[in-house]
Amino acid sequence: MARSLAARIALAFVALSVALLAGVGGATFVVLRGLHGQATDARLTDIADGIVGQARQLVAAGTGPVGTLTALRDAIPADVSVTFRTADGRLARIDAGGPIGPVDVDPGSATGAITHGTARDAAGDALLFTAVALRPAAGGARALV
Repeated sequence: MARSLAARIALAFVALSVALLAGVGGATFVVLRGLHGQATDARLTDIADGIVGQARQLVAAGTGPVGTLTALRDAIPADVSVTFRTADGRLARIDAGGPIGPVDVDPGSATGAITHGTARDAAGDALLFTAVALRPAAGGARALV
């Protein structure tokens, strides 16, 4: 143990510095832990709005289903997959990605309502999703996920 006054003061400053660093690091972790998820939700919402808007324009222009799907596939970023959720809850892939688990969308969702959540892929990994309700239906909302 340090016996001189200078060594005790130095040890106290070192201990205080370590405690402060641990406290600031812990507080930063708590404050920022949800930031990545929020940023991903915002990005997915922006992408979904763009895809839904593009799909509406293509349908209004008289583009057939095959042409609309081809154009939508070209607009999808490589790290994003898009799925169409039918009114009965089935999922139909628009892109070539792997299957994902069930996606819950409120059956009474109004057209354009946005839902965020988490689903599981075939490997069991968690995926963040954004679903845009396209049209309400008796059994459940049709949505672009």
